Amino acid sequence: MLIGGVLPASLHKQNLEAISGDSISQLRHIDFALSNFIMEAKYDVLGLSLNDNVQVQDDSHFTSFLNASEETFQYSYTPQEQTIINTFRDYQTTHPYVSSVYMGRENGASVRSYPRKPTQYDPRDRPWYILAKEHPGQVSVTDPYKAVTTDDVNIGIVTPVLDQNGTMIGVVGADITLVNLTSYITTVGSVKGGEMILVDQQGTVLASRDSSLLYKNINQILGDQTQLFLTSKEGVLVLNGTYLMYYTSPELGWKIGTFVPFSTIEQEINNSITRILMFVLLALVLLSVITILALNYTVIQPLTRLTDVSRRIAETGDLDQKIETGGAGEIGSLASSFKAMVEKLQIDISERRMVEDELLESETKYRRIIETANEGIWVLDRGLNTTFVNQRFADMLGYTREDMIGHHLMEYIADEDKQVIENQIATRRKGMKGSYELRLMHRDRRTIWCLVSGSPILDEAGSFQGSFGMFTDITERKKAEEAIQDAHRTLEHKVAERTRELAQAKEAAESADRLKSAFLATMSHELRTPLNSIIGFSGILLQELAGPLNEEQKKQLGMVSDSAEHLLALINDVLDLSKIEAGQLKIAKEPFSLRPVLDKVVRTVNPLAQVKHLSLELEVAPEVGAVMADSRRVEQILLNLLSNSIKFTEQGYIRISCEPAGSEVRISVTDTGIGIKPEDLEKLFRPFTQVETGLTRQYEGTGLGLSISKRLVTLMGGTITVTSEWGKGSTFSFTIPVDRSPL
Repeated sequence: MLIGGVLPASLHKQNLEAISGDSISQLRHIDFALSNFIMEAKYDVLGLSLNDNVQVQDDSHFTSFLNASEETFQYSYTPQEQTIINTFRDYQTTHPYVSSVYMGRENGASVRSYPRKPTQYDPRDRPWYILAKEHPGQVSVTDPYKAVTTDDVNIGIVTPVLDQNGTMIGVVGADITLVNLTSYITTVGSVKGGEMILVDQQGTVLASRDSSLLYKNINQILGDQTQLFLTSKEGVLVLNGTYLMYYTSPELGWKIGTFVPFSTIEQEINNSITRILMFVLLALVLLSVITILALNYTVIQPLTRLTDVSRRIAETGDLDQKIETGGAGEIGSLASSFKAMVEKLQIDISERRMVEDELLESETKYRRIIETANEGIWVLDRGLNTTFVNQRFADMLGYTREDMIGHHLMEYIADEDKQVIENQIATRRKGMKGSYELRLMHRDRRTIWCLVSGSPILDEAGSFQGSFGMFTDITERKKAEEAIQDAHRTLEHKVAERTRELAQAKEAAESADRLKSAFLATMSHELRTPLNSIIGFSGILLQELAGPLNEEQKKQLGMVSDSAEHLLALINDVLDLSKIEAGQLKIAKEPFSLRPVLDKVVRTVNPLAQVKHLSLELEVAPEVGAVMADSRRVEQILLNLLSNSIKFTEQGYIRISCEPAGSEVRISVTDTGIGIKPEDLEKLFRPFTQVETGLTRQYEGTGLGLSISKRLVTLMGGTITVTSEWGKGSTFSFTIPVDRSPL
């Protein structure tokens, strides 16, 4: 009665609660991936709107369908329009879930990645154009809408195109069809093998494997439960034969759901009952055997058999022995205790084997991640012989993985860099990480340039056991740098010979600089996608949703996550520099009191100074009042200067002083650090340049902080200067205008 009545009901409730909790947790992670997918699409569309070709103002000769007719219309693209089309096509080709990239202009012109059916068409009347126009300066996501020339239902990601004066001249956007959105959702994952569904805030089905449901209202499935579904954040609904478990995306407002059949939970219940019955049956059998043996054997026979069993276990170590517990009194108790001890040992061994199997499965999983990584991976033992390479690294050097295993490190190092690698290995043996550039030899004797990130492999005592390295092929980048250097040398020669072409050469250099900034911004956005994936999935693994982790695995995953966060911060710095160079960074010039900003910055960096036992002093002249600048950018400049002072100062003090300087206020940061050599002062404010260079750098950094600070000070109408004495310290000072109006 217990097994047939109460037990199934209890198991059903427990399994439903467990499955629903696990399902909603997995839906949150699917939402994280989907939100990142939409956010990246927004960044990409914003990047397209900032493209120099897209922002061209002369659109009088662009294609127009205002009076188009299928019988008479002929496509004819100008070179400028073809360049824009090529840009759109390149983006669509590299983003398989994007079905169309397009732009509408205020004059009614229309530019698309691929030709459309030449019917009469005015983009200004389309919902995507109207939405973007109503939200200037924003990237918007449209409600689902039907395409004009196809049966597709799309959601559009759109943003206005603004000229240099901030006037809207058009709208650029990218469409994702609901069919493509469904494809993306199915690639992210499924919950308990159930069907996934995505619904917007109005109840419109955005993604479903059943294409007949797309663009339909969810009430066709839920009926009377639709209102509860749309108004609650998460939950479980009971439908015909299935459970609908759903979760609301806090970022998008969409609902992600999965249908779990009743049979899934019933199968779990049946499996549980089957296991219970097997244990009961096994217990009955063992009880019967023990009873029969107790009745049919004497006290001597159980003792003899028990002695034989113990001798066999001692001689062979095999615990899989038949132990009879016959006999009466103390002999029977001894036999039972001995059997229990052996069974406990068998259970412990079985559990250990299960742990070993789980470790093997975990190793296989992470090995698969390593094998599919874009970077080459090379692992050496303490003798610097190869113990592992992934396929990417073997392909990079033209070998098979089997060819490289067991071979020494120096067999693959270019002669020019053998001293470099010896210095780096010495650093690894000291337990320190390092990043550097290295030349490797390809199998066909070509030189391969790589960017290397190396880490030591240490045992529990901290002794060096080998090295782990990640290698990125930068050969093409090096070739490009050499080509740029050759071009610069040729340009200098031409300037010396033909000074009359100086203005034209200057304009070309400025154009190249803008292209560089646009390239850096685009590449930075492209790098966000894999970085966010690494951060998101390493977070999932650290939460042990895919299975338990040991401490070493948690440590290694933590290192992966920290490195990804550091690289993401670097990309943000590159984006700031690119916006400044492209003239897209907006500086707010408004009055604010300077003293609270200085106090806030000092509070922020004070813990860093305390770690190094440095004195942090703030001196503000009483007559210092309000200034006219951007308070957030002033904080950013101060944080950059103070972070550098703390980094390069080992003892002494750091002083922040603020005093009037005519119509400006001068803020100075003085330290007792290592100082700067006179010949290095001119390099300080160059982007990606550091005074301390080479493979044995003591201080980390990207060389962007001072460059960004100088440009921000200039944009706010001030100047930045530096004075330094090598070995004694430095003083960085910058000025900002005074606010003449009362606060």
